[in-house]
Amino acid sequence: MEHNRIKLRPWKNEDVDALFFYLKEPEIALNAGWPVHQSVEDSTFLLKKVLQNWGFYAIVDKETDELIGSISILVGESSNFQIGADEGELCFWLGKAYWGKQLMAEAIELMLEYGFYDLNLNKIWCGCFADNSRCEHLQKKCGFKFAYEIPSVKTLMGEEKREIVMSMDFETYEKLYWE
Repeated sequence: MEHNRIKLRPWKNEDVDALFFYLKEPEIALNAGWPVHQSVEDSTFLLKKVLQNWGFYAIVDKETDELIGSISILVGESSNFQIGADEGELCFWLGKAYWGKQLMAEAIELMLEYGFYDLNLNKIWCGCFADNSRCEHLQKKCGFKFAYEIPSVKTLMGEEKREIVMSMDFETYEKLYWE
């Protein structure tokens, strides 16, 4: 899948060094809900056990072919939320050097199109921790609307965090992206 400046592709074993580079940054790892990576072995584990599964994509800069982030779509029971089989959840993060350049908005647009047209989903959800205002703003900018709040979610690090959950249905998507 490609957009103006980025492309999405499956994760590869050789992405492990770039993955470690990004996920050793606390602001990226913790906002994604993962522990900060202390070694390449941490990143290798995540790559093999999670990111190389169906629905997970590396975000790559089309001009440089450099890995810059990650986006995934979790459908039905694979979601972190209790959603229907015809619904999906987007999860994503982007390297700090690429923040503020609308690159994640391009990746989200690609995944919305994929989810609604190729996977025939009726609704797509996404969430963020309440202290991640940048992500909340991005989701709203892409057309997601507040759905509900989870007062306490336990992270992989054992912290309790408040999560904001947003959603977009197919009709809203068509109005925003195709009219």
